[in-house]
Amino acid sequence: MSRFETWESWGPALTDADFAAFNATAWAEGFTDGLPLAVPTPARVAAVLGGIPPDRPVGRIPVRRRPVTAHDVAVQGAMAGLGPGALGVVIAALEAMQVPEFNLLGIGTTTGSATPALVVSGPVRHRARIQGGANALGPGPWANAAVGRTVRLVLQNLGGLAPGTVDMATLGQPGKFTFCFGENSEESPWPSFAEARGFAPDDDVVTVVGVAGSLEVVPHADTDPKDLLDTYALAGRAAGSLSVGGTTLGSGQVVVILPPEAAAILDRAGWSRADVQAYLYEALVVPVEALAPGQRRLWEDAQAAAGLAPEPVVRAAAQPEDVLVVVAGGTGIKGAVLPTWGAPTRAVSRALDPVLRA
Repeated sequence: MSRFETWESWGPALTDADFAAFNATAWAEGFTDGLPLAVPTPARVAAVLGGIPPDRPVGRIPVRRRPVTAHDVAVQGAMAGLGPGALGVVIAALEAMQVPEFNLLGIGTTTGSATPALVVSGPVRHRARIQGGANALGPGPWANAAVGRTVRLVLQNLGGLAPGTVDMATLGQPGKFTFCFGENSEESPWPSFAEARGFAPDDDVVTVVGVAGSLEVVPHADTDPKDLLDTYALAGRAAGSLSVGGTTLGSGQVVVILPPEAAAILDRAGWSRADVQAYLYEALVVPVEALAPGQRRLWEDAQAAAGLAPEPVVRAAAQPEDVLVVVAGGTGIKGAVLPTWGAPTRAVSRALDPVLRA
């Protein structure tokens, strides 16, 4: 019997002393993220599971790589405060993270600040109450916080990515507590982000991205599309280090979050999402001469090793399609850039299968 299952044997009549004892054990045994946990009683775990079969396999999470089931994930969700209808989002995200190109092992063990960020698309946003409007990246939206927190507890408690031992982040970042938001497709002038990734309009989709943090973008010359996007490019150029290969800033992808007002300005000027991607691909660059000497040597060595003709700039995106443009947020013009981790990782999207919609 696991340490989590022993607490599941507790009934619903829990006292403040029981809550305190559970959290003291969580701290002592290292299965907390540092915030208070709910006790995963049978009733809470069953509510999180909903109609998803408890024995549904979820995969093997690094580094332990032990088989994980929906029930195992539901226990973590019960501790994180996950509400009904949201477990399928968590499971789809965990499945997407196990695709080799996402490189979950690297993201989970690096000394860098990388963490999985979840972008949720489709009707499941409403069923699970995942918000893509005001404060989508911040406090307030319960489901956003609980979904991202459940993912973190799964990685730590079931995957073994414990902070300070296996998760070796030098500083980490607040997004490692939770990083999940919905896209605001209802207020977007363009097809949804999921559609841009190849899915149907009504598909429930989770996209996972290995991000190194978030940077606010405040465009003041907000009526001219190029001025607006140049402000995003300036923020994106501030994103830290070269990739491990030394050929791009970050992993060669970058997430650009446009609030609906900014997307509407671009749309009224006749710009499509593809136009925005093409413009930012050319604008999200750092001149080679602006690199620190050590970075410049890394870049030159990487170019030579790859047999590439030297370019005068280092790009944030490997190709225009790697500028991942998402419409999210509420009233206002302020957006964000999410730089990706500097080692190999690629965004992965996964549609929820019918069982996960239960």
